[in-house]
Amino acid sequence: MLPNRTSNFFIDSVGEITTQAYKGDFTVKTILTIGEKIELETEKTKLSSDLVNVSPELKTVSTILAELKVRVIESPNWWKESNNGKDLLDDNVIFDIYSKVIDAVNDWNNTLATKAGKKIETGSGSQNPPIQS
Repeated sequence: MLPNRTSNFFIDSVGEITTQAYKGDFTVKTILTIGEKIELETEKTKLSSDLVNVSPELKTVSTILAELKVRVIESPNWWKESNNGKDLLDDNVIFDIYSKVIDAVNDWNNTLATKAGKKIETGSGSQNPPIQS
């Protein structure tokens, strides 16, 4: 039997630019279905297709925003009102949330490996959200 494919975590972050407090509970998908993987790639393409000579930093942010759009199931109102992070001025908040998603995905992979009697290295596996540059 597979581990639960969702995970919950709490974010408590302060914006580096606005100094605004961002707090709240998130529920995210720790593993994606085939359809969700397609949705993720479609979203990545939409966010970066109009960019010419995109910097590695902007490509990373685009990838993270696409991952969060597909993976976040439940979120605080401020996240929804910020267009899933796209309208935030504080990119550190997006990185903080994404870091928690990576932790949740790694926990899922480790739980699965433990059930199978295997040990995996943190950060490996096809379900880990990639940060591409």
